[in-house]
Amino acid sequence: MINEIKFPDSIKLLKSKGFRNIGLDFGALKNYSIEEVKQFIHENEVNPVSLEVAGILKKSYTAWVEDVRHGISVCSELGINKLLIIASPMGCDSFATSLLHLKKGLNEVLPLAEKNNITLLIEPLHPIYSHLSIFTKFSTALELVKEIEHPCLGLVLDFFHVWWDNDIFSIIPQSIPYLGAVHISDWGKEKQNLLDRDLIGEGIIPISNLLKCINTSGYKGLYEIEILSDFWSSRKEDLLGIIREELEVLEEILL
Repeated sequence: MINEIKFPDSIKLLKSKGFRNIGLDFGALKNYSIEEVKQFIHENEVNPVSLEVAGILKKSYTAWVEDVRHGISVCSELGINKLLIIASPMGCDSFATSLLHLKKGLNEVLPLAEKNNITLLIEPLHPIYSHLSIFTKFSTALELVKEIEHPCLGLVLDFFHVWWDNDIFSIIPQSIPYLGAVHISDWGKEKQNLLDRDLIGEGIIPISNLLKCINTSGYKGLYEIEILSDFWSSRKEDLLGIIREELEVLEEILL
């Protein structure tokens, strides 16, 4: 989806540029009824492949569980089988306590996810977002997913959040059975704000090497290009044209 413009306009613009498989922004849908969202999707013949993200900025256990449950419900209504979630600290003052709350919360929501055939994908975040997620290393989130070992629980590998980790190339192969989505963007040499995600090749992330590692390790799932940038906010049509070219480059790397 394209942020900063209304949901219907975002869908129409994506369709006009030939994009059919898209990720939906959970927050952007909250101003519309499920029936309205279904209509926008049907009229524009797009295919939502994921909903992201639930559980972010939730300062209590109850709020986190309610948000994830709501996300599961929306996914079920829209026929989406992947819900991205954030392991919020839930207002706790220690990692250990937050982790206990997270395990309890997952035990509560996973039966509902399984009933609706929806996979919950935990997305670890870069350490600069430690106030938003207790998982700031991919390996720590992987340990939890392995421990719980539930068919409806997996991980997101987001290049923007994991590139800095010297161990990531050795961790990727063991994560493949749990990997449900890969997000691709670049870390700019001169970041304007914490959210800026640059076009592929314009930053310092070893994108080609990461893609080859994921591909040769056996990953067959979703790849999503995720660009957030103040610079491109007023040049959305140009940005989509460039992303279309980037997709062709990525396909060549993955051959």
